[in-house]
Amino acid sequence: MVDVVLEVRDARIPHSTCHPQVPLWIGSKPRLVVMNRQDMIARADRAAWDKHFTAEAAAAQAAADAKAAAKRKAAAARAAAAADSEQQHAAQVQQQEEEQQQQQAQHEPEDAGPPPLPQQVFWTDGKTGSGVHSLRRAALKLSDHINAKRAKRGLAPRPVRAVVIGFPNIGKSALINRLLGRRVVESAARPGVTRVLRWVRLGGELDLLDAPGIIPAAFNDQAAAQALAICNDIGEASYVDSLIAAAMIIRIKTLPRNRPILAALQRRYRADPLSMSAEDFVLHVAGEVFGGDAEKAGVRLLGDYRNGALGEFALELPGMQH
Repeated sequence: MVDVVLEVRDARIPHSTCHPQVPLWIGSKPRLVVMNRQDMIARADRAAWDKHFTAEAAAAQAAADAKAAAKRKAAAARAAAAADSEQQHAAQVQQQEEEQQQQQAQHEPEDAGPPPLPQQVFWTDGKTGSGVHSLRRAALKLSDHINAKRAKRGLAPRPVRAVVIGFPNIGKSALINRLLGRRVVESAARPGVTRVLRWVRLGGELDLLDAPGIIPAAFNDQAAAQALAICNDIGEASYVDSLIAAAMIIRIKTLPRNRPILAALQRRYRADPLSMSAEDFVLHVAGEVFGGDAEKAGVRLLGDYRNGALGEFALELPGMQH
């Protein structure tokens, strides 16, 4: 049983690296959303996502406030009804039932953790450690609530238990090493490095569970599958390089503020991506550089994006059709 979930996403494709079943898995547990690889996107992209997450948080808070107001209104109505002598007994019985429910909630299992918190978003770079300090501080802060509850029950304090989840190859293990301040778990720039569950401890206050990358059993969203392939967040055996490179070019053409990216492609490969289809652009690169080998051209184009040769930019932005 864990107390908090660290959901790691790829900052280049925040939508596609949000596993659709995470809300069902974690229930009401606090979730810290970690937007890793922030160094690989533009500042304007991050600002757009920050605005989106802020609006989401405000909407969630408004919904919670409305629900609380409805409960208060119902409670007031019950109190008014209780003033009627004919309903006095029924009101007392109902009050006793509610008090019993509250007492049961106060004696929940020790591992139930803190009450639900709003989703918090952190931007990090697992390679350099940027943003990791704020994430560590937020995770450790949860221990205050957990251990306060344990103290009331006469139990000794224990570390917060956090699980780190996300798609393959989005930097989970590198992030854990940064949180720990030392290399404890194996990390490499390829999917599938972490294969087993493993607990590691940060001092005496935080236990981290490193989990293998999780992908949906079936991809109904082909656009998301393509985005994962473009960013190398799924195994190379899952896709054809030339086709995914063409899908990348199509995405780039739809991005706002894409002029510098298109200019970089034109300079690098001496062809205007806007003057031809994405498939023809890949074939042009194949003919110019690789003797007509479209797969080698696809590998080069994808590599150029992954290593930043085309610039730093997100492939998904709020409001775009994914």
